[in-house]
Amino acid sequence: MICQCLEDYATRKGYATPFSIVAKILKEKSKNVDLKTTLMTFINAIINSYHVLEDRVFHRTQLLDDEITDTIASLREWCMNHKIEESFQNLETQFDVFEKEADLDKREIVYKDLDLSDPETLWKFLQDSSKQDGTTAQLADALRHFIIVPSTGEFSKKIWDNVVYAIRIGTSEVRNKIEVDKLRPGLIDDFKEEKKKK
Repeated sequence: MICQCLEDYATRKGYATPFSIVAKILKEKSKNVDLKTTLMTFINAIINSYHVLEDRVFHRTQLLDDEITDTIASLREWCMNHKIEESFQNLETQFDVFEKEADLDKREIVYKDLDLSDPETLWKFLQDSSKQDGTTAQLADALRHFIIVPSTGEFSKKIWDNVVYAIRIGTSEVRNKIEVDKLRPGLIDDFKEEKKKK
């Protein structure tokens, strides 16, 4: 319900992600440490309320798009000047929670050293695997449909949600019955070796 409200507000205001307004307030030069602590607690509560790993990674990636990492780094410097004050310690605790949970999820989502949360790594792997499988034409056909999805506006998110849902349905049987390394033996290892050579 809270996430839906954030999404609706972001759509009405034209923000990039549901968390953009929260990230924007965090970035502001306001000296209200309690407000910033409340916002970080709010972010952690929402993300960690999801029991499914993919959902947590999805929402955390939205925050990365809102440059949350740079914001936290900047605010940590601010906290360094107020080390003995409890309110600043509380804010740092929330930063620690965010980064620790992100690290735990990242370890879980890394498959054979391939970071499944990194779009660039996934794209390179997809290019190499489609070339090896002889499915580059199908990949290009899919991409031609992807590029007509509007980048902003009311329907953008809905269309992307539908695309992801369709792909999940289309690959559900494979995901349920065959592990990636059994489906494409040695492909990930080949990909890593190729990266080392470059």
